Amino acid sequence: MAIMFFVIMILVIISVYLIIIAYQRYMLNKIKILENNFTKIKALPLEQHFNQIAKLNLNGESLKQFNNYQNIYKKIEKDHFDDIDNKISSIKQDTKNLNFMKTNREYQNCFNDVANVNNQFKGIQKGLDEFKHLNKQHQKVIVNLNDKFKQINKKLLNDNYAYGNSIHKLNDVLNEIKKDFDHFVSLTDSGDYKTSEELLKKLSFRVKNLEKWVAKIPSLYRSISTEYPEQIDEISRGYDEMVKAGYQFPEKGMGSAIDYVNKQIKKSSSSLTNLKIEQTQNMNKEIETLINQLYDSMEQEIKAKRSVKKDVDIVSSFIIHAQHQNYSLMSELKNLSKNYDLEHQEISTTRQLSEQLKRIDEINQKDLQDMASNDAIYSEVLSHQSSAKHDLSQIETQQRQIHKSVSGLNHAENKARNQVEQFDLEMHNIKRQIERLNLPGVKKDYIDSYNVVNNEIKKLAQVMNQSKISMDDINKRLVIVKKHLNALEDTTEQLIDSAMLAERVIQYTNRFHAARNNKKDEAVSKANFEAQKLFEDYEYEQSLDRIVTALDRAEPNKFKEIENYYYANKDNQ
Repeated sequence: MAIMFFVIMILVIISVYLIIIAYQRYMLNKIKILENNFTKIKALPLEQHFNQIAKLNLNGESLKQFNNYQNIYKKIEKDHFDDIDNKISSIKQDTKNLNFMKTNREYQNCFNDVANVNNQFKGIQKGLDEFKHLNKQHQKVIVNLNDKFKQINKKLLNDNYAYGNSIHKLNDVLNEIKKDFDHFVSLTDSGDYKTSEELLKKLSFRVKNLEKWVAKIPSLYRSISTEYPEQIDEISRGYDEMVKAGYQFPEKGMGSAIDYVNKQIKKSSSSLTNLKIEQTQNMNKEIETLINQLYDSMEQEIKAKRSVKKDVDIVSSFIIHAQHQNYSLMSELKNLSKNYDLEHQEISTTRQLSEQLKRIDEINQKDLQDMASNDAIYSEVLSHQSSAKHDLSQIETQQRQIHKSVSGLNHAENKARNQVEQFDLEMHNIKRQIERLNLPGVKKDYIDSYNVVNNEIKKLAQVMNQSKISMDDINKRLVIVKKHLNALEDTTEQLIDSAMLAERVIQYTNRFHAARNNKKDEAVSKANFEAQKLFEDYEYEQSLDRIVTALDRAEPNKFKEIENYYYANKDNQ
């Protein structure tokens, strides 16, 4: 047991020793990496960069910034380099001891110091690089701006005619920009890159604007000085010629509109002279719109006159034709109204069409007079013609519809009379069919139905014999009478079939079952007696049902045989 304990103790000691050795190696490796990184930081050629930038002869804000960088660098070099080196040596020594927490804490502090120095050096390096970049950029800008000034100056000199009065303002702006440029060059040469950078932003913006103006003004000036005046002159001359030729315009102030455009051209020219480019562009758009409207107005009247002249006789003829048609239609309606009730506002509608035609003709006559006296505005006349053709076509359609609706009244009356005669004939046929059967009589319900239909036909005949009739009312009555007559015919046919079949079955049972003496024949005989009684009381359907029920029990299918024979020979009876 003691040996076992001794062995365990030995193993624990060995394990602890190995952990200590491993940790020391781990820390020494980290310290070595940190030391190498710090060595690289110290080896950065910042001193060389400071010497290079110092040759740029910095001034102003740039010099202040440069001195600040240099002071930071010297302070770090003086106060931190030796301190960090000592800390690294101390950590190496402490690693040999067993105070792991102290060693780790010192390492972390030293690591943070190195990282801080590294970040500050990077900031210094970036700032120094920016000085170099600004120097190169500004030198390049100086060359580029010089070239642009030469190009702009050359264009303004060579093409000064293309800029009109705005050339003076353009030269003033160019000279002001050149002054700012000279100040920028002076700041750059003196090494004040920070201040010159701010001036460069303003300078670049003004140069871009000047370039835009130099590019845009020639086309704007060309429109104001040449194109618009030429167009207005052409419009003015064309307007005078058209007025002499008898044209009139909806816009009574056509001449005023031309004067207004001329004023707008002058305003736009003044705006361009003062380099108000956006305002000039907007005014030019308005001028172009107004000029196009004036051209359109003149062209509209020219085209309108051609169309009016082409259709003037057509429209006048169309009106005369429509008026004649309306007169004929009204005459026809008045004649028909003596014999028929015109119940669909035919006369009032035709009268309204007459008033509408009168208004159309008045407008057309006024237009014809204006054309004869050269007072016509042809675009308005064209509009009148278009409306007239549209309205006349609709009027013609309405006239046809009205004529069609009344033209068949005589035919409809004759057809209705023929139908009434046919109804009367069918009623006589029904009566003869009933009388021919020599039945003991018919039920009161049937007689009432017959009389109702007969009275409806008589009433319809009376209505049609009036001096003035309504075909709408007559047609409605015809439909009702036809419906009731059809129902009466169906009832009559059912009555006849029931009576004839009942009579045949009763006769058959009298011959073949009355003499027999058995239970079935007794039942048939009894049913026969009851059926005859019902027959005599005009209950023909009930009579048939009673005798057929008994016969089907005594002789199945016998009634079917009698029924089939009856319907097969019905038309021949």
